[in-house]
Amino acid sequence: MSKTKAVYYNNIRVWSDNPLVTPHLEALVKAPKFIYWVKNFEFTLVSIEITDINMFGRSVGFYKGNAEAYDEAGAIIHSNIFFNRGGSTAILFIVKTCLNGVEETLVPVAEQVRLPVGKRLCELPAGMKDDETGQVKGPILREIREEIPIGDLDENDPRIFSLGVPIIPSGGGCDETVDLWCMEINISTEKYMELISDTFGNKQEHEEIKIKFLRYEDLIKLAPRLEDAKLLSALYRYECLVKRKNTYEQAVTWSSQLLLLVMIALVVTCVVYVF
Repeated sequence: MSKTKAVYYNNIRVWSDNPLVTPHLEALVKAPKFIYWVKNFEFTLVSIEITDINMFGRSVGFYKGNAEAYDEAGAIIHSNIFFNRGGSTAILFIVKTCLNGVEETLVPVAEQVRLPVGKRLCELPAGMKDDETGQVKGPILREIREEIPIGDLDENDPRIFSLGVPIIPSGGGCDETVDLWCMEINISTEKYMELISDTFGNKQEHEEIKIKFLRYEDLIKLAPRLEDAKLLSALYRYECLVKRKNTYEQAVTWSSQLLLLVMIALVVTCVVYVF
């Protein structure tokens, strides 16, 4: 018979009777991803049963379980199973380069095997948030160097900007939130050829990633056929935050110029009329 073990975090009982889980309960309640999840919980948590856990070395990777929780009205929440992995980040590159004498606007995606869905997917480069600090930019820069080594990037590079609040791709079962970032960058034709002719990824983790460049306008037209939620969300937000903003600023500029011309014409007319 399995022996139940329980630990506590802020008076919340965290327990398991799975002998493969119980040795890791102390590490779990100290893990930043677990603490962040509990602190941002908008309902009342009473107890959490952990039924499975995957450790990445000494760090908590994924954990699964069910919780006793109550909503704002004090009613028990019956849909109480969760699979948690913590937050992640993804970045949309808007790449300018010259191909065959024509300037192209491209978006690189990482093609790699995704076992849970049983096929290869073309995705934005993405990575988990820093497990100790919860930083957003730091880990994504490491992922970029591994997945798409597009250039020398710095934590404070002003070309990297946020695309808004994190998205929640599967809130019915998982706690993952994805911070979306964007970077507009110019690369040489030689760099483009290098990126499409090699494979990348973390070799120690047996990653094999192929880089594909897709024309920005083609991506917009093919949106109904795109499968990666990160890519779709980033494209939509980029359109809203950047492309439409630029269109608005151009319209304001044109309006201002037109108003100036009208005023000049009125002044000239008045001068001619007076004299």
